[in-house]
Amino acid sequence: MPPATVVPLAPRVERRPASAPQSWADVVDDRWTVGKVRAALSSHITGFFSDSARLVDAMLADDRVNADTRTRVFAVTGLPFRIEPAKIGDQRRAKSIAADLEALWPHIAPQAVLHDLIRWSVLFGFSLAACAWQTSARQWVPQLAFWHPQHATWLDYDRTLRVQTMAGESIIAPGDGTWVLHAPDGARPWMEGAVRGLAIQWLARQYAMRDQSRDSEKYGLHVMGAVVPQESDKAEKEAFFNDLRRLGSEGLVMLPRDREDRGFDVKYLDPGSPAFESFERLIARCNSSIATRILGQNNTASADGGSYAKAVALDAIRQDLLESDARSLAETIHRQVLRPWAQYNYGSPDLAPRVVWDATPPADTTALATTHKTAGESIALWSQAAAGVGMAVDVEALAQTYGVPLRRAPTPPAPVAPPAVEAPPAEALTALPDDIDATPPQGVRDALRRGLELHAEGYGGDGLEPATVAWARRLARGEAISAEKARAMRAWFARHESSPGEAEARRDDKTSPAWVAWLLWGGDAGKAWASKIMRQVEARLDAAPASLAVGQTYTDELVARGTASGARAMRVTLGALAAAIEAADSPEALRASLLSLLGADDPAGLATALARAQTLASLAGRYDVLDDL
Repeated sequence: MPPATVVPLAPRVERRPASAPQSWADVVDDRWTVGKVRAALSSHITGFFSDSARLVDAMLADDRVNADTRTRVFAVTGLPFRIEPAKIGDQRRAKSIAADLEALWPHIAPQAVLHDLIRWSVLFGFSLAACAWQTSARQWVPQLAFWHPQHATWLDYDRTLRVQTMAGESIIAPGDGTWVLHAPDGARPWMEGAVRGLAIQWLARQYAMRDQSRDSEKYGLHVMGAVVPQESDKAEKEAFFNDLRRLGSEGLVMLPRDREDRGFDVKYLDPGSPAFESFERLIARCNSSIATRILGQNNTASADGGSYAKAVALDAIRQDLLESDARSLAETIHRQVLRPWAQYNYGSPDLAPRVVWDATPPADTTALATTHKTAGESIALWSQAAAGVGMAVDVEALAQTYGVPLRRAPTPPAPVAPPAVEAPPAEALTALPDDIDATPPQGVRDALRRGLELHAEGYGGDGLEPATVAWARRLARGEAISAEKARAMRAWFARHESSPGEAEARRDDKTSPAWVAWLLWGGDAGKAWASKIMRQVEARLDAAPASLAVGQTYTDELVARGTASGARAMRVTLGALAAAIEAADSPEALRASLLSLLGADDPAGLATALARAQTLASLAGRYDVLDDL
């Protein structure tokens, strides 16, 4: 049975008097002093998390801590993810369970909860979530809700982690279906939280920002000095001072002078602030420490000066953290959420699927293309130099050293021999005449649609060719059939109709791969339809002139043999070319991929095969027309 729903405990909120700050520098949180931070960290170490959790809340209000933490969080949740079925038991059932989870996943683990689990595990060392189960006649579905760690306490004497709820104290037992404890590091994960190393850095940054703002208020504005003649009276001085006070808004002041150019004057005094740059350096140092601890790197600071290699090395460090975060989150979800879900709904925790975030770094195709280009140029130069002294370069060994793929060039195609002339078979026509209806009837389309539905549900097995499925989709949409495909349909039904094993599977199990394949070829209706079309085609051939029929047969065989010869000469398929275009992320990478694919082709052999087939087909056509006349 699922556990009872946990009753939340409202977090404690500290309220401060609502008083207007004296300056904008007073908005800096001054509740935390060095003594309070050290006391909170000491409590954190001993397992009392109330003060340290509120300290993390204060740290998250800092723009730098918040930004770096969000970067780390979104780096994981922004990864592509997939749901993998369990590897044991009935794979058909495992795939069905995985499909159920895929539909429920946004409800089970909302994105905001995943963000909090990662964020607090990084800063605090662990994070908590409660499982609220929604039960129905069909399924029991959990939903995660983040739980603030300030309500948690570790009791060392019995080695238990406890939380306070409205219903009282609860013991955390990961995997029992009540609580989720995300603790990536060790038996005492709170000791690995970033708060222990960053709290003092964060506090120093707060003080530096506050003091810098006060320094700016004191020294940021120029000080104006008034030069007053000694013989001036009080009224003149007050009038001059009032003019200076209005200078900020009006920008104009009149300075009285006597004939000797003596009188009132204004001078601007440079206040100077040697401490401003010290604050800047301290803030920059704190920023670097925060980024390095949370992200594992500080690209902005460390890559200055054009050190590309250093930036790449730092990226690798961050990739390690990303992969670790993805693995630990997936493991936590699997063990503490999905296994209980599979137990309650399907009778065994071993049937639980896995949610996997793919943190595999993308391949650096640009660097690979550059390497291949450089290696190719070097091999060419070495070969030329070796030939000058009567030597030869082992190209295969060099290519293997530099990771350049090589394959043997194909042998030239064998000459195409003219085929023997035989009586025209039914397959001589490649296009159906207009008076033969090539549109699949409704019964055939219904069988094809049912076969496609079963295939989409995973009942088709692994033996179906993708081309067969694609053709079935086109035919189900009402696409007209060719004579060649009608002949192939009749031949397929003839091969598989009498197979004992397939016949029994089609009769006994309407979800077997044999039955799905039968439907994807049109079923019983397709068998009858293909036979009908081929009878019409054979009747048409019987009535055709003998010379034309013979010529058509000969031409069709030339096409078939020429296609095979061309394929042997040109090993690159359209599928391979399309895959290379899809994978390339730059023109240089695409060029390198195409050159690698086309390097083993035999253009001369291809041209020879095509020319021979074209010449023979033309001669056969001329002969048949002249003979008919």
